[in-house]
Amino acid sequence: MIASHGGGNGCAAEVNKAVEPFNKNLKALVYEFNRDFADAKFTFVDIFSGQSPFAFFMLGFRVTDKSCCTVKPGEELCATNEPVCPVQRRYVYWDNVHSTEAANMVVAKAAYAGLITSPYSLSWLARL
Repeated sequence: MIASHGGGNGCAAEVNKAVEPFNKNLKALVYEFNRDFADAKFTFVDIFSGQSPFAFFMLGFRVTDKSCCTVKPGEELCATNEPVCPVQRRYVYWDNVHSTEAANMVVAKAAYAGLITSPYSLSWLARL
């Protein structure tokens, strides 16, 4: 929510702060569901805890606080017929609300490996 809440410079701290208790309760709910519905398996994918500029930099991203495409002031999605960044894999965000394919791939691989999931990795669930 860079445009509408973050002022165009990075993530909106107030939005991320509001997400924290939701995610904490959601994670607890996942454990409750696993207890109450024995024939089903639920897992929580935590996409927020590892989102630091340093972590992104170590993964090869160079732009963590701006969108790859042109977004008009006060808007959240890419502007029609406007330029996009030349090297998209270096950007975390495609527009002001969506992550790039490269960022999504990092999250998907981490979730599959169980680095950001609880209690089950996606690879474990896929083998069921």
